[in-house]
Amino acid sequence: MKLTPEAVSAAFVEGSGLTSLDVHPVLDWFTLGIVHTIWRNGPIEEVHAVAGSLSDGAMFQINTWLTHTCRISVADWMTSHPLDDIAQVREDSFVILLDALQHLMADPNQMLPHGRTLRSTAGRHLGTLLDDIDAKFHSMESIARDLSPASVIYYKALEGFIHCQSWWGTPGWPPIVDGFVFLLNDPDATHWHGRHNRLASRPAEVADEGELATALKTSPWALSESACDWLASAGIGYVDVYPGH
Repeated sequence: MKLTPEAVSAAFVEGSGLTSLDVHPVLDWFTLGIVHTIWRNGPIEEVHAVAGSLSDGAMFQINTWLTHTCRISVADWMTSHPLDDIAQVREDSFVILLDALQHLMADPNQMLPHGRTLRSTAGRHLGTLLDDIDAKFHSMESIARDLSPASVIYYKALEGFIHCQSWWGTPGWPPIVDGFVFLLNDPDATHWHGRHNRLASRPAEVADEGELATALKTSPWALSESACDWLASAGIGYVDVYPGH
């Protein structure tokens, strides 16, 4: 397949199964693709998985917060650069958006929701992390210049759709939250097999299931790192859906 803007948008439609290319849902998936490929699957994973200085709970906080704040940046950009069709995005306008997103993701002094700056969180990996982010954003600028901004947007949106179906901010997240809350009242469910023995006592912060569901659906990054660690240990990332969804 020849890589053209039309081919990339067609691949997004085919891969996502969406019947509409409305601007807002495409940009929502684009944002998820950005966070997934540039942040979640970047050198920060070395800090998380190998160095051990970034807990599962903190990673959950940062992933959700970064998705939220990147979407705010996209919305602000849309206010200054209104459009009715992704194909209308100009190269100079797109570079402004990429610069805003890169600044948000690569500011060493940015305070992250677990209470530490990016510099403190990344430690000795900071240089590698910033170089990787810079290279990925420059690559997107290059593709936008050679093909079109729309090509980059659709490609990243497809990555988001493929890899982030169960992330906060997607249509699939609320049923996962409902399913998890349902399981909290079903201690004999197979979900808990092998987890109860290593699961710490449930923190008071997440004791009220209604408040927990609301927090998880709206702003999970505002929960404490210890609460998010408990949620990760309790397997919120391995829930299917609430019965009936």
